[in-house]
Amino acid sequence: MKEFKIVIACGGTGGHIFPAVALAEDIKNLYPGATICFAGVFNGRIANHLRDSGFRVYHIKGRGMPHKPGLGVLFFAYSAIASFIKALAVLRNTDAGIVVSMGSFSGAPFVFAGKLLGMPVLIHEQNVMPGRANRLCSYFADKIAISFEDTAQFFSKKIKRRITVTGNPVRSSIFTARRAEALEFFGFKAGKFTIMLTGGSQGAHNVNAVFTQAAKQLDPERFQILHLCGEKDYDFVSGEYKNINADAKVFAFLEEMDKAYAISDLVISRAGATTIAEIAAMGLASILIPYPYGDRHQSRNAYFLRDRKAALVIEENNLTKDRLVATINEVFAGCENLQRLRKNSSSQGARGAAGKLSKEVVNFLL
Repeated sequence: MKEFKIVIACGGTGGHIFPAVALAEDIKNLYPGATICFAGVFNGRIANHLRDSGFRVYHIKGRGMPHKPGLGVLFFAYSAIASFIKALAVLRNTDAGIVVSMGSFSGAPFVFAGKLLGMPVLIHEQNVMPGRANRLCSYFADKIAISFEDTAQFFSKKIKRRITVTGNPVRSSIFTARRAEALEFFGFKAGKFTIMLTGGSQGAHNVNAVFTQAAKQLDPERFQILHLCGEKDYDFVSGEYKNINADAKVFAFLEEMDKAYAISDLVISRAGATTIAEIAAMGLASILIPYPYGDRHQSRNAYFLRDRKAALVIEENNLTKDRLVATINEVFAGCENLQRLRKNSSSQGARGAAGKLSKEVVNFLL
């Protein structure tokens, strides 16, 4: 059995980490002797999780490219050079056979270092609209894996032949829980409509604030709420619920996402690529509130699902407690609405994405 050596480079948010882990786990399941290393900007919790899962971890000091000229460009240039030198050292130290970049400017130094060392390079784009790092790295990649067919239009025509659609890998662990057991885990009742609100791995203060006000108008005899608010907002959100007659459980961060998805009738969330991939893979109804800043990747993701009648969308500048309550009731009151959203959401899911992507990676090593 071949002993593959693979370096996966990625950013430190859940949107990059979770599909990277899903890919790594799929490769390890097929080839237990494979050595997989992660490289990027990781906080302590994520780094420890990766090590506990049997992966080696290398830290680099990645820095995003500034949108405007200024001193930030100098800091970016210094960081990019330092990261490139570190990437060269990591690739030589690990004797890797391939570089896989999951995007971000943490992955870019490994793409360039890999090409300099004559290694095959594969990049994966999770969003509908690719980020600046992946658009740049696509010219140096041997294979560009994308999650949506629509994404191909954003890359140069010169590299179209190197593009393949794999979907966005999701963690196999999210499919393991049963609803009855999950309801008992959270202390919820089987007869109520369960809403899960999550702002993604980084949280979302405005969404948290508006939803806690909306919760005042939701009948606690009909609705129960699982609120994943992020570490920064935990005290604020917990304090708000103390003054609300609501059947709610609040978590800063939740490891047991399989149980959270198993009980959810409706998910209210940002529209990060991994979040929508997991929602679709689970075939769940959702109200998406895309992050309104930066390159607006999340808006593209959200409207991709909305245009296929697989999700409802509220832009943050239109987000009020009354609008949110009305949209929740639209889903809750209309059984046909709920079933249609579930069916269309499921049709956009890509449960086999990890397998497709791992095949593309391994093909370079066989």
